[in-house]
Amino acid sequence: MQAQQCICGSTVSEEDCCRRTMEQGARTPEELMRSRYVAFVKKDVEYLLKTTHPDLLEPGFREELELEFERNTWLSLRILEASQPSGGAGYVEFVAYSKQGACAAELHERSKFLYEDGRWLYHSGKILPAYKIGRNEPCWCGSGKKIKHCHRI
Repeated sequence: MQAQQCICGSTVSEEDCCRRTMEQGARTPEELMRSRYVAFVKKDVEYLLKTTHPDLLEPGFREELELEFERNTWLSLRILEASQPSGGAGYVEFVAYSKQGACAAELHERSKFLYEDGRWLYHSGKILPAYKIGRNEPCWCGSGKKIKHCHRI
């Protein structure tokens, strides 16, 4: 039986990708970004709290995450750029697509990750303008079809 491809969109199995990262820790900001996406998909609030920088962990943060789980069904993730970490910081630009009720939504962000106490943590993110998908790129919904043959947007 062939291993299932990871839901983060990588080309390797979930076992060799985000499951390994979630169990053993991220080696790079991109690995952490991918595993946090999987945690959002699977509604794993504990992992998200564990991988969030303490500066962000204000009262009510857990409740905000749980509301996020109710509002969004995550469909796909695309890593657009992952910088080489430098000086204990790294950046990942990504676009993630979700379903919010009957509507599709996009999150295009440049996330900052910090390396502290031997582990990568999500620190902050800057929301970017909408990402333009080319006609021959894979569809945002995760179907595997080219956009021109799927949602035709």
